[in-house]
Amino acid sequence: MGSGDLASRVDPAVAALVVVDVQLDFCRAPGAGPAQDAAMEKMSLHLERLVDAAREVDIPVIFIQTIHDQESDSIAWRTRHGSLSPYEEELCKPGTAGAEFFRVAPREREVVVVKHRYDAFVGTELDAILKSLGRTALIMTGVMTDVCVETTLRHAMCLDYLVTAVSDCCESVTRERHEAALERFRRSFGAVADSNEIVGIWNLDAAQRCATEFAAELAR
Repeated sequence: MGSGDLASRVDPAVAALVVVDVQLDFCRAPGAGPAQDAAMEKMSLHLERLVDAAREVDIPVIFIQTIHDQESDSIAWRTRHGSLSPYEEELCKPGTAGAEFFRVAPREREVVVVKHRYDAFVGTELDAILKSLGRTALIMTGVMTDVCVETTLRHAMCLDYLVTAVSDCCESVTRERHEAALERFRRSFGAVADSNEIVGIWNLDAAQRCATEFAAELAR
């Protein structure tokens, strides 16, 4: 691992791109207004470009999918807002359209980790997958910035992953909640960058590799 600068954090040799909960029930949530819908749409366009760029440089893309079923939705979970909520009010139930991915979906053989809590490391194989892939840095994206992305990012930092949140590839129910979460990341948990910065580093690395290979060919 390098010095912790952005280039070392997004190095294709060590990084994984984690896409958290970009699912219809969250990105087109019941009761969401036009402003939130537009923000989610804009985020998904940036995310689509970032995912495609990551694939081009062979960075593993790991999709996190929330599923709420009656077997895993404990009483403690359903009282997390202070009172017991009916199971029927939970989002992302198995087999429903709302649990499906929004705009950006995994390709064949890309990893999908199913979670039942805010934290993508709790009760899942995510940490084992990352270790088996030799990944020590995580590029974090998804929704909601201040809930599942934040909870997962904090845990990742405590597990000694180098974490970077992609500001324009995350979103929340309000701009204020999104920005407040990003500020917490900067202050205590990792780096924050936008997708243009990251893709720019990958493009520069690719150009430098091409130039080196071309020079080596000329020298033969």
